[in-house]
Amino acid sequence: MPAQHPSHNPNQACRFRRKTVVSSGISTYFPVADRPDPFVSDHVHVSSFGIAGYEPDWQTGLPTIRALYESRLVGLVGKTLAQTFLLWDENDDSWFVDAPVVLDFRGDRLELNHWKFDELSITWNSIQLDEPVNWPGDREMGLFKLAWRADPFEQLAYLAGQQLQAVQLLEYVGQDAAHGMVAVNFVLDNGQMTVVNGLDENSLHFSDPGKGFEIHSL
Repeated sequence: MPAQHPSHNPNQACRFRRKTVVSSGISTYFPVADRPDPFVSDHVHVSSFGIAGYEPDWQTGLPTIRALYESRLVGLVGKTLAQTFLLWDENDDSWFVDAPVVLDFRGDRLELNHWKFDELSITWNSIQLDEPVNWPGDREMGLFKLAWRADPFEQLAYLAGQQLQAVQLLEYVGQDAAHGMVAVNFVLDNGQMTVVNGLDENSLHFSDPGKGFEIHSL
């Protein structure tokens, strides 16, 4: 099936996965039995995702995440979002949503990654974007041809060059397995972006937080 791309509506969420396509609120799931386990490999350190320089720092819960990262996130306010980098699967022309989202604030690169139902990693300036990505298991199976792309969605290109006005932590309070999950919302001059947990993968939203989230301004 050919890759699908987000609508030109700048407020529509983008969530694309190898073997999974989500568009316009309609989900189509494909078998994922051939997807390698990203945490099992004889060739790549299990915590690196095969991404040069990257070591995620998994944390859970609003109090912990706020205590660890509030000061540095607030320090981004007033800076310009130059570009947002996503890891791209060039074989099927889709966003590889298991990899971190990298926001470049002209000297400060913020790396966000969601895992499981509620784990969030926030790291800084560690990923070497010009180095090849060797996803664990891919060397044997040859499934992916991965490369970093700047602003591959129209919504991201629209936000590039805008100044960051505020950062908010969004706490999910729904009564399901994702209860307590924390997403990060960025308010810019003429738009916003939230990097949210899409159930064990990253998802991007470009509109106001929906029901089920409590907003915590930093």
